[in-house]
Amino acid sequence: MDALLAGYTAQRPLSDAEAHALPLMLTLVNAEYALTEMDYFHGITRSPANTALARAYYTEHTAWFTTTQGHALLQHLHRRLGV
Repeated sequence: MDALLAGYTAQRPLSDAEAHALPLMLTLVNAEYALTEMDYFHGITRSPANTALARAYYTEHTAWFTTTQGHALLQHLHRRLGV
């Protein structure tokens, strides 16, 4: 996460609003991506197996953010971004 942020902010620093929003939006972005994948695999490719994988990604990542490690990552982002 630190390397990703360092690379990004080397090109364009985050505004205060972006820095505050990033930790809050991270879980939502993960969920939105997985929902898009489920829609694609179910509606476009008609692949039950890939739809199930996307659903597992959604539920497991959503649950991960409630774990000690998930909370630690979000707290780290808050500290790293100074918010």
